[in-house]
Amino acid sequence: MTTSQWITFPRFNDKPLRRSMDFPDLQSVVADWYQRPLRPECGCKDPNGNPLVLQIRRTEAAQGMSAVYRLASMPYQAMLHRKTCSFHSDAGSTRTVIDTDTFAPIRKVTDNNQSLLDIKLDVSLGIDRLVEGNQASAARTRTRTGAGVPQRRSITLLGLLRTLWEQAELNRWSGSQIKARWPRISSARLYEAMASVVCNQKALSEVGLIMRSGIGLLPEQAVGLTEACRKTSSRALLISVLREPPKKRKDGDDYTLVLDGAREANIIPVISADHLGNWAERFPTEAALLRPQTGQGQNSRCDLSKGAVFFIGTARMNLWNRPSKDRGNASYESQAPLCFANIEQYALMATTGDGSLIPVDSLYEKHVAENLMVAKRCFVKPQQLMLPAPGTLGLPDFILKDANAAEHYVMEVFGRSLDDTRYQVRKRQKISHYNQTAGEDGWWYWDLTETQVMPPFPRKLEGEETIESS
Repeated sequence: MTTSQWITFPRFNDKPLRRSMDFPDLQSVVADWYQRPLRPECGCKDPNGNPLVLQIRRTEAAQGMSAVYRLASMPYQAMLHRKTCSFHSDAGSTRTVIDTDTFAPIRKVTDNNQSLLDIKLDVSLGIDRLVEGNQASAARTRTRTGAGVPQRRSITLLGLLRTLWEQAELNRWSGSQIKARWPRISSARLYEAMASVVCNQKALSEVGLIMRSGIGLLPEQAVGLTEACRKTSSRALLISVLREPPKKRKDGDDYTLVLDGAREANIIPVISADHLGNWAERFPTEAALLRPQTGQGQNSRCDLSKGAVFFIGTARMNLWNRPSKDRGNASYESQAPLCFANIEQYALMATTGDGSLIPVDSLYEKHVAENLMVAKRCFVKPQQLMLPAPGTLGLPDFILKDANAAEHYVMEVFGRSLDDTRYQVRKRQKISHYNQTAGEDGWWYWDLTETQVMPPFPRKLEGEETIESS
């Protein structure tokens, strides 16, 4: 390791902190910077002359020990560092594609000994105009159909949010995970997941921000994100909790979004009527959770107060320049500028709320998940990243992990109207399939078209307290 190499830790409106790689307490400095808004720099430059920033990777330690934090190159940038730099690696000049499906929207790849998920989105982040390069030749095989070339499939923003949930293991539940589901810890886990997900060789953490109240979010973080997006000519990726239905602004035709943590970061999220669309029809479960909770009645089976609607969206970030008459004022100079986030594409995802954060597709699924947690059961909520192909079963609603010796104990909630013929066909296929593979008593289901009373859960095995890692 080069002892003369220096690392610069930028600070907003203050002199940067510089430490050498052989600084005795560098670990504590790196740990302190883990959730800071501005990334460390090693002094190397990219081909455009911009400083190469570094990521901070967190590794869980053994029980009773502190986590380990270390500096590392950003994905696909190890080969850009000087050969004398501690973060240079020739291994970063190529990537290994683990998945053999060339057209898969999500691929497992390795870069400089980092395990990553390479994704293709169906919305633009601005970085998708870059050329996908350095793929293994075996993975570049393409077959022509007719006059065109098959394109790689893509996932939606909702599929991306569910991917991050899986990476952060927030779709898995056991009784010991309550503390890990509150905003500060869950946001850190999602941020780690964003650092391991790349789109066109860019980690989403480079252009992404997770906004939650009380997690130490600073206005400087929004300024840093805006500057990062400006340098890479990309959109920002914002993740937060939508607290209220969109509100139309008095002075225009656009709407404001009340996103958790946005005010702390001096971010004003706005969206035009065209981009918002008929959000309540597009996301009916989420709209029900955001609807004012009046007239629910004493017999309401779903506790809506515990739900949280997560928002994910792409945005153009702009800094608001205050009037020139305010410049030179000491209070003006000390304040971070306001950031306008013009939302272009978005998606919503209903969850059971802080303390659990289990994604659900309906209020009935929410009711099942809440009762499973009250009963201290261990379960997984599989994430459907794409719509199931016609004729396929798709994923089950839940998988119970403590019901019997089998690895998968399927749980299904059938609640859609009988008028939805496509859903009814898949429902009959699922019932037939699970009856044949598991037996009529080997899986659990609740058919809302037959009864409004949730059936009892299967008996819990003794000694099952945790969920095995997948």
